[in-house]
Amino acid sequence: MGKVFSRKNISGVNVMGEDFRKFASAGIIYAAIAIYLYQPYFNRFGLLQFIRLANVCVAGLGAYAISRRWVFSFWGSLFAGLLYGFGPLMLRINSFHPTAGLIAAMVPWLFCPAVFRPKRKPKWVNRVLCALPFLVIAAFFLVTTYLHLFAMPKQIKLHAIDLLRFFAPMVRINGGSAYFGIYHIAIAPLVVGFAMLLAAKRYGILLILLAGLVLGFSNSFLEITPIMWVTIPALGFAVIIGEGIQGLVEAGFSDRKWVLVSAIVLAGLSVAMTILSAKYSTAFSQGAKMYMLGAVVVGTIYFMLRSKMRMNRVKMLILCLAMGVDVFFGARFIVDMLF
Repeated sequence: MGKVFSRKNISGVNVMGEDFRKFASAGIIYAAIAIYLYQPYFNRFGLLQFIRLANVCVAGLGAYAISRRWVFSFWGSLFAGLLYGFGPLMLRINSFHPTAGLIAAMVPWLFCPAVFRPKRKPKWVNRVLCALPFLVIAAFFLVTTYLHLFAMPKQIKLHAIDLLRFFAPMVRINGGSAYFGIYHIAIAPLVVGFAMLLAAKRYGILLILLAGLVLGFSNSFLEITPIMWVTIPALGFAVIIGEGIQGLVEAGFSDRKWVLVSAIVLAGLSVAMTILSAKYSTAFSQGAKMYMLGAVVVGTIYFMLRSKMRMNRVKMLILCLAMGVDVFFGARFIVDMLF
């Protein structure tokens, strides 16, 4: 594999705190998007409801912060925060009681002790720290149940049909209530990010994501709403996508096959959504368009690589513009559907 997929390049360095201005800039961007999304509904909000705006911003900044452990690109980290803080799952959880959105927003921050653990600490310490978000989620529901504050319906969990929703986050399938998924074009950097993750042999991260998914499909226990466990893999996917954005842009000539694979995946999903739109519902048509847009953009990056054209700023610009449009309109659609 090329230099982008080498283990040395993705082994991780702690860059959090080196540039506070970038962190503040991300916060300002998230705050502006939060105001844009929720402003039409301010007249319905009581004072407590305005916590929803803080929740999505805190969630986004948390994902941004932990992504800096592996992602040196500001734009990669920015989109990691966008895809978690303003992703379908976070927006759905945030539509319930504001405290539910708050605990989801705290998940990235609860991983910070494990992510930024000093290397001299024993590995078992890191394993204990990785369990912290799971323990806090369980404690939250135990305490709120004791106080008779039911932040979320406890029956909401993942079902097999939600695996389709992962690829069609803007479509309500069979009236489902679990908004599990990521925005369309982000699938391409997710493919590249997973390839980088496997190249780095970070199997522990995959186990954490798998644990969150398994618990998300399980029935409720200890009064915990199962869908809350899914915030953990949703966060992981967002960070992997941030790394994948960096990988797509920094990929060299020898890495071009992974860029081509991600473009083919997007094109295939566009065809699948077009078929579903024709057979079942026109709601799938928007997804088909977004996947095709993503396939064109990633395909362009592939041909630039094939021609050995570096032009990394141009690659980052077209990729971020396409993903920004997808996130912007997708989040707007979901918030309008929820409120």
